[in-house]
Amino acid sequence: MNKKRNVYLMYAIVFLQGLVFYGSVATVYRQGRGISLYDIFLIESVSWVLMILLEVPWGYFADRFGYKNTIIISNIMYFISKIIFWQAHSLVMFLLERVFISIALSGISGCDSAILYSSIDEDKSEKVFGEYSAFSTAGFLVASVSSSFIVKISVDLTAILTIFPYAAAAILSFFLIETHEEKEEKTGIKESFKQLFGKKGIILFIVSLALVTEVNQTVTVFLNQAQYSRSGIDIKYFGILLALIQIMGLGAAKSYKITERFGRRKIIIALYSIMALSCISLIFTVNAVISILCIMMVSVSIALMNPLAMDIENKSIIKIVVDNLNKEI
Repeated sequence: MNKKRNVYLMYAIVFLQGLVFYGSVATVYRQGRGISLYDIFLIESVSWVLMILLEVPWGYFADRFGYKNTIIISNIMYFISKIIFWQAHSLVMFLLERVFISIALSGISGCDSAILYSSIDEDKSEKVFGEYSAFSTAGFLVASVSSSFIVKISVDLTAILTIFPYAAAAILSFFLIETHEEKEEKTGIKESFKQLFGKKGIILFIVSLALVTEVNQTVTVFLNQAQYSRSGIDIKYFGILLALIQIMGLGAAKSYKITERFGRRKIIIALYSIMALSCISLIFTVNAVISILCIMMVSVSIALMNPLAMDIENKSIIKIVVDNLNKEI
């Protein structure tokens, strides 16, 4: 079986799922349908907690039924969430949309990197993860540029058009090749995860990554539009600004070169510090240029962090598996 096909399919899937045409006006769209910023953050809080709670059940499901089936189901849920978003006109419906997204993202989380990791040579992992992240960014870039023209026709149209690439992504999931280990190895993997939870360092890293990912989501998807309006920037420029930020994020494809030069620890500390300083600056500034730069730095930092994080998490799990096998031998 040509497992490398998985890499190209995953690139295509994540590119299609980056085509969120309503991304640049997500907050404005929700507010136009009667949802306040308070409601948005309430929904996001529920979504974040739900994703954490669903990680373990999805992990057991993936362990039993495989990465491919988990990704298929998750991407179908993701597709359904976009239909709900298009039809939502109340707090309950927008909450339902986020519930579906939480189910989808918690299912995809880990399985996407695992199926990539098991389809390539280990020494190419961070490079492939960087390209994977870049394809997602590229999709969002295309959607951001397009949205500048789409919103002139209708803001609602941005939600309708987003449904189609997500349907295509769900269909492509069926063509993935399963890379999950055979049944006799599954017990060892479960034991490995138990050991993993005993590793304080990796657990703290995963928790910190979850927090900064949520910060990035909040700043670059919801608060950015409020900050732009507060700084006097017209809505017609939101898509262009989002596209500019995504272009900067394409540097994630080469993040492994930065890591090779400076080392993981220094890069992680630097990126976390940049995000913290940018968020603090956004609290106090109403200057348009500074606001754009701060939001850009948050987005670029998480884009550079993702490939590194995926590589660390997968290699940590693989190392524990190998240690277990060595003990058995």
